[in-house]
Amino acid sequence: LTGPNQRWCWDISYLRTSVPGIFLYLYALLDEYSRKVVAFRISWNPVYAEGKELVDEGIEKEGLTPEQVKILELFNDRGTQMKAKPFKKFLEDLGISQKFARPRTPNDNPFVESLFSITKGAMDYPDMFVDDVEALIYFTAYFDFYNNVRLHGNIGYVTPAQRHCGEDKAILALRSERLLEARRMRLQRNRRV
Repeated sequence: LTGPNQRWCWDISYLRTSVPGIFLYLYALLDEYSRKVVAFRISWNPVYAEGKELVDEGIEKEGLTPEQVKILELFNDRGTQMKAKPFKKFLEDLGISQKFARPRTPNDNPFVESLFSITKGAMDYPDMFVDDVEALIYFTAYFDFYNNVRLHGNIGYVTPAQRHCGEDKAILALRSERLLEARRMRLQRNRRV
């Protein structure tokens, strides 16, 4: 991948509620290049219609033109929501290429699985949610933090938003410059000793 909005991945994760056996579902759409959460949804039902809304929301938030949408790939596992004929037809109509993980291979979609692991391992992550409104409030704040504040180790310790908009190149170049300068100063100091 050479830039954002070339390949997105998405998945669904269970969220516990205060009622045993009843779950909320977190739908997350992630850009693989920048690791930015492009869109997310909270739902009471794991259905393909929520996946369609998720992709629509991602396209709208990113302001993608029809030409940009046509170069987009969508990677997902083989859940019933992802394989549903109406969902596949929806992607075909948009011109989005859909890629599937191999059967029984949970590590084929590592970016979004890692996102869920990081999200549910956060210090302030609630053990359970009372309802979808509480979950929506929590994840709105959390994904804002994740995209704009949290430094991501696999993309050079910049935020996903910085990587997504291209600011990371200047940040990493400045960091390299400062490291070289610090090394030069350390060598001069050590030679004097």
